[in-house]
Amino acid sequence: MDQLRNSLFLLLFITLVLRNACTDAQQQQPVFTLPLSSGPLSIAIDPTTSYLFVSEPHNNRVLSFGSVFGLNSTSRPRVVFGQTDFNSTQANQGRASPSKKTLSNPTGIFVDRSGTLWVADSMNLRVLAFRSASTLPTDAAASVVFGQPNFTTSASIYPPTAASFYFPVGVYVDASGTLFVADSAYARVLVFKNAASLPFGTNATSVLGQQNFSDISLGCSAVKLRDPIAVTGTVGDALLVADSGNNRVVRSFLLIIFFFSPPLPQKRWLTVFFLRSCITQEHRHKSLAVQHHMHSCRRT
Repeated sequence: MDQLRNSLFLLLFITLVLRNACTDAQQQQPVFTLPLSSGPLSIAIDPTTSYLFVSEPHNNRVLSFGSVFGLNSTSRPRVVFGQTDFNSTQANQGRASPSKKTLSNPTGIFVDRSGTLWVADSMNLRVLAFRSASTLPTDAAASVVFGQPNFTTSASIYPPTAASFYFPVGVYVDASGTLFVADSAYARVLVFKNAASLPFGTNATSVLGQQNFSDISLGCSAVKLRDPIAVTGTVGDALLVADSGNNRVVRSFLLIIFFFSPPLPQKRWLTVFFLRSCITQEHRHKSLAVQHHMHSCRRT
C-alpha cells in the first residue's frame, strides 16, 4: 500500500511539474519578432557590425537588418540582396540567366570575420561572396563566384568536377578563411582554402564524402554522405556536417583536411549524433534530384 501511495504521489508531482512548465512556456513570449514575408531559412550575423542577415529562398533574396542588439518588432530590413527593391521576388530578377546581382533560391548564408557575406545560391548552382556586406546598398553586386566560371552562367556539370556544384545549400568559412560548401545533390562537402583571394571558377582544395571530385555515390558509413545540407565548425578545429539523408550529424577534424588532398584517409569521419540508425533507414532515402531547368526539387 505504501509503495502504491508513493507511486501516486510521484505521478501527481510529475503532472504538476509538467503543467507548470507548459504554463511557463506559454507565458514566455519572444523578445521581438521580425516581419518576414515568406519562409526565412538561414540567418547569419556579421561579427564586425552585429548586423543580421536572413535568407528567403522563396523570395529569391537575402535581407539585411541593423545590429541585432537594436532590433525590435517594428524593425525593417535595411537593404535587400538579389532584388532591386523589397517588393520584387522573381528568381534572377525575372531574367533568363543570372548576374552578379541576382539570386535563385538562396539557402545557407554565412558572414566571415572580415564581414564578407557568403550565399549558397542553390538553383544557380553557385556560391556568391559579397565583401563588406554590411556597407552595401540594395541590389549590390557580388564580388566572387564559386561553382561557375562567371556571373552569367548556371550550367550543371556531369560528372562533377572540383569547380562545380549541384544544389549547394550550406556554407561556412572558418577563422583561416577556408570555405566549406555542402554540395547536397552530389553528396559531398567541397573545401576551398583562402577562398576570399581565389579567382572565379577555382578548383576546390579537397572533397569530403567522396573518394574523388568526380564520384557521386551515396552511402552511410564513416566516409560517405547522403544529402548534406548544412555545415559549421567548432573552436576545437572540427567540422560538423548535417548529413540529412542519413539522419545524423558527422564530424571531421580540419587538420586532416589541410594536410591531405583527395583521396583523403578513409577514417576521416566521426559520427557524433544519430537521430536514428541510417543503416535501418537507408531504404527510405533516395537521392535528391534537382531539376534545374524547372527550378524545382523532387525525390527520385
